[in-house]
Amino acid sequence: MRTPCARALIEIRGVASIRINRASAIASNMESELTLDSCIRGHHVYKNVWTPIMGEQLSCKRETGNNKDRYAVAVLQDRNTVGHLPRKISAACSLFLQRGGSIRCIVTGERCYSSDLPQGGLEVPCMLRFNGQLNDVLKLKKLLT
Repeated sequence: MRTPCARALIEIRGVASIRINRASAIASNMESELTLDSCIRGHHVYKNVWTPIMGEQLSCKRETGNNKDRYAVAVLQDRNTVGHLPRKISAACSLFLQRGGSIRCIVTGERCYSSDLPQGGLEVPCMLRFNGQLNDVLKLKKLLT
């Protein structure tokens, strides 16, 4: 008599859960998702070209030509840069993108003044949604938490 395949439940950051079939040949090829509360930095630079809208979905892309941060990740609206991910997480995010993952940025609040930067500036609260291979998402989780 055949029994159903055993299943494992992995929780990532308390937000997303993934079901993995143990009978699956290569678990690392399975797509998974991780969400993280963050912000879009540098809105004071782009406020004349972009007005954030609650729930708006933006894409993220590595900005390899950035002289100030070699791991910079730009936040884009229709191919136009409207801000950047915080430097504190940009290296991990840049490497995640380089490995073929994707990052969506969802606006979750109104712009506000940055509280943790001595020079100030405007930032926009957001939720980052990382999609990629299970192993890459698990590595990213370790780096960000």
